[in-house]
Parts: sequence; C-alpha cells; structure tokens
Amino acid sequence: MKTKALLFVIFTVCLFALGVLVTTLFNTAPSTNDAVAMFYASLSITLFGLFFFLLFAFTRIQTHVVPGLAALKVMLRTSLIVDILAVALLALKANNVLNWATSIVLTVVAVIIGVVLKRQVKQ
Repeated sequence: MKTKALLFVIFTVCLFALGVLVTTLFNTAPSTNDAVAMFYASLSITLFGLFFFLLFAFTRIQTHVVPGLAALKVMLRTSLIVDILAVALLALKANNVLNWATSIVLTVVAVIIGVVLKRQVKQ
C-alpha cells in the first residue's frame, strides 16, 4: 500500500470513528452495554488516529520529508500500543479500579510489548 493511500485510509476511518464517538456521547444512554462498547471502540480508533497523525507530524517537522513506509509501520505500532494503554487506563478508571500500582504495571507491560515487537521486526 502506498503512503498516501495508507494516510487516507487512516484519516477516513479516524474521522468516521470521531463521528460515531460524538454521536454515542450525545445520543445514547450510558447504561446499556452496547453504548459502552461502541463508546470505547470509537474512542480507541479515534485516539489511534490522533496519536498516529501526531507522530507523523512530529516526524515530518523534524526531517522535512514525508516518512517512508518503514517509518509509518513503526508509527502504526507505537500508536497502537499507546492507544491500547490509554483506553485500558480509562476503562479501569471508569470502573474505579485504577490505582498507581496498576497504572505502573500496565505502562511497563506496554513498554515491554513495544520492545518485543521492535526486536521481532528487526530479526
């Protein structure tokens, strides 16, 4: 997949998920399980796109060129890990089970997963 096509697909899916997120926030009752699942799913996709495009913008500003496909794969992996961590912490906080120990353990697990995936790609 070409770089422009990948960026367009991620932007389009992120924009659609943002629309679903806003619709879910204002038009559903938070007491149903379907609404909660739709909220977390759309939030996850929206945050993934936001993190990805922030990484893309920082890389573009630093290097003054459009990142290649290899750099985009690294950004995708990093965005996915950060997104899963953020949504997991938010879900735990919403259920009143988040504390410092849990958040530190989840952050360490996210870092370990990032390092393991980085090493597997290099081999």
